[in-house]
Amino acid sequence: LFIYEINCVSETLAPAMLQFLQYKTFGSHKVPEGWIIVAAGNPAEYNKSVREFDVVTMDRVKKIDVEPDFGVWKEYAGIQAIHPAIISYLTTRTAHFYHMETTVDGMYFATPRGWDDLSRLLYVYEKLGKDVDREVIGQYIQYPKIAKDFANYLELYYKHQVDYQIDQIMEGHADAILLKKLAHAPFDERVSVTHLLFAATCTAIREAIQKGNHVASLYTQLQQSEITPESRSAFDWENQAYEEAFDNAAKKLEYAFDFMEIAFGNSQEMTIFVTELNANPYTVRFLQEYECERYYQYNQNLLFAEKRGELLNRIREME
Repeated sequence: LFIYEINCVSETLAPAMLQFLQYKTFGSHKVPEGWIIVAAGNPAEYNKSVREFDVVTMDRVKKIDVEPDFGVWKEYAGIQAIHPAIISYLTTRTAHFYHMETTVDGMYFATPRGWDDLSRLLYVYEKLGKDVDREVIGQYIQYPKIAKDFANYLELYYKHQVDYQIDQIMEGHADAILLKKLAHAPFDERVSVTHLLFAATCTAIREAIQKGNHVASLYTQLQQSEITPESRSAFDWENQAYEEAFDNAAKKLEYAFDFMEIAFGNSQEMTIFVTELNANPYTVRFLQEYECERYYQYNQNLLFAEKRGELLNRIREME
C-alpha cells in the first residue's frame, strides 16, 4: 500500500497515522495480511505543507533518503524515449539534471519531472514545425541559467542535424566535404554529431524492438485461439513488418559505424557512441540478437581501456 506525501498529514490526523503505522489499521479497516506499507514525501525545504514527524512516529518506520541519480534516470529516459537532445545535453551536463537554489527572487529549480515534461513538448513542437525558445523552456526548467543554456544547446543541436545531413548519413551517404568540416570542428560539435547519430540509430532500433514485442504478443494469442486463414495472414503480415524494421535498424547501425569510423576512427567520439549503445535498454537488447562485429570490436577496446584505468588507479593507491 503506497501512501504519497505522508509528511503532509494534518496534525489532527497524526494520532490516526501513528496507529496505522503501528498496527496497520485505520479506524475499523485493517490492511490485508502480507501487505507492506510504503510511504513517500518531499523534504521540508521543497514543500511548505510538510510537517516534521516526531521521534515516536519515526521510530515505527524504516527511513530511506532518496537522492537523484542521473544514471538511473538515463536508463528510464531510454525506455520512455525522452527527447535525444535532452539526454545528450544532460549527459554532458549532469549537474543540470537536478538543481535547486533559493534566491532573493524565490526558488529556482530544474528537476527530472521538468525534463520529462519538456521532452513531450519538444516532440509536439517538432511535429507542428514550431520553434522552442528560451521562454518556453523556462516554463518547464525553472532555473533561468539552465533554461538559457539548454536553449542555446538545442539551437545548435537542430543546426547540426541539418548541417551534417544526419538523415542522409543514416541512409549510407556521407558527404566528403562535411566529413572534412567535422574533422576540424570543436570537440563539443563532434560530440553533438555523435549523439545525433546515436539518437537516429536508437529510434530505428526502438521501433524494431517494439514491433518484435507486438509480434511475440500476437503469437501467444494465436496459440491460445483457433487459427483461421485470416488470423494467420494477419500474423504473417505483422511478422514481415517486424523483419523489415529489424533489417532497417541493422542497416542504420552499420551506417552509423561507417560514418564514425571515417570521421573519428578509434577516438573519444567512438567511445561515447559505444558507451551509449551499452547504456540504452533497447540497443542492448537489439545487440543480443544482431551480431555487429564492429560493436564487439570497439566495445572490447572500451572494456580493455576501463580495466587498464582501474589497474592504474590501484597502482597509484598502493604507491
